[in-house]
Amino acid sequence: MLMKRLGYILSYLLILTVISCTQPYQVSYEQREKHAEIAQAKKTDIFVGIVWHYVEQSSFINGVNLAVQEINNKDFDNDGIKGVLNRQLKMIIIDELGIEHGYFHKYFPRSKQRNIDQRLALQLANTFTRNPEVVAVVGHAMPIEAIAASVTYQHHGILYFAPVATNLLLTQPGFKLVFRLIPPNQEQASQLAGYCALTKNYKNMVILHERTAYGEELADSFNETAAALGIKIIHRQSFFKSREQVNFKSIIADVQGKKFDAIFLASSEDQTAVEMIKTARKMLNNISFDLVGTHFMNIPSIGQEAGSAAEGLVVPTVFNSAFNLADNFVRSYKMNYNGEEPDAWAAQGYDSIKLLAYGMQESGSSVPMVVATTLRYMRTWIGVTGVHAFAENGEIRGKKYFFRQWEKDHFSALEGAHIPYSFYSLAHRRTKQDLVH
Repeated sequence: MLMKRLGYILSYLLILTVISCTQPYQVSYEQREKHAEIAQAKKTDIFVGIVWHYVEQSSFINGVNLAVQEINNKDFDNDGIKGVLNRQLKMIIIDELGIEHGYFHKYFPRSKQRNIDQRLALQLANTFTRNPEVVAVVGHAMPIEAIAASVTYQHHGILYFAPVATNLLLTQPGFKLVFRLIPPNQEQASQLAGYCALTKNYKNMVILHERTAYGEELADSFNETAAALGIKIIHRQSFFKSREQVNFKSIIADVQGKKFDAIFLASSEDQTAVEMIKTARKMLNNISFDLVGTHFMNIPSIGQEAGSAAEGLVVPTVFNSAFNLADNFVRSYKMNYNGEEPDAWAAQGYDSIKLLAYGMQESGSSVPMVVATTLRYMRTWIGVTGVHAFAENGEIRGKKYFFRQWEKDHFSALEGAHIPYSFYSLAHRRTKQDLVH
């Protein structure tokens, strides 16, 4: 734990060193705030940065664009002028794998690997910090990027929404301009363990997790909640993640001959998850066991590539299309994208922009710190992915996970599977409050 904390400190020192080598952040912060005030007075367009991968075929970007379209066509003040604060939202979309689209029309050479390191994440973030018109950024598809970039955005006065990053480190510094829009690893793992114990009644489980902060946080939290709910973890092992084909036989061999109900697989890399699932099913074909995954495994390609080995895989998701308040979103999304069903990433992209517009409209301003303060102290905002409220440090409160299961060739919602743990969690909180009082 000490070495892990030391690693976090060194990472932040590296990030701050890189920031100090670019435009002085205090000057950038003040320029951005002043520019936002002038733009607000002149009613000019509001510029928002979007960072994602494979933007030409991304449901997340589709969700963002749909939200922008609806906001820019809405008369918020009933005065005949459309747009939030009577202004139009303009997106500056950067493909984190190399191609930037929209406002700049430039090409930024970048590594083609999925795990973009901190320096490259900062380089990408600085394309926004150099533009004083940008008041907010949404995106970064991997935790390491989001954490590194959040420091840059905070110090340059840019409001930042992290719609995917679940690592606890994102909100630990308590930045005033950084908000997480998805429940963190601790909450995700606790709900998964609750599902396993209270909905499925598992008694013995195996934990296999990638050797990253993401995997370790999930494994630690899952282990803690599972133990409290009566599940015995008979084996826990870590592995290196890679997009290359990896031989996981030695890892699965360690659980051969043991009896257990399910494997909790904490992986953020799709190809790694596929290979682990296929290897487990092949080497453990003499026993029956279930598979439980993470939110990063909530993508059809894993089930499609793993084939029959993925049958029954359960994953968490923040989006339930059966949620009544999502009806209009689902209908509009399908209408705009050739009948395609929206997934969790589409819903997250949509809610991110809708929440941003809400914060601006409620505060009567596009100045980042003013909007951030409004969001931090609002009671709740309900989007298509559920309830949004925030703690002082930007951590999300109230938002929950639902569950989906892979069946033949698609994920199906497990309606009500999250409810037993929700009741348990509520009762547990009340018991703790009673003890305090």
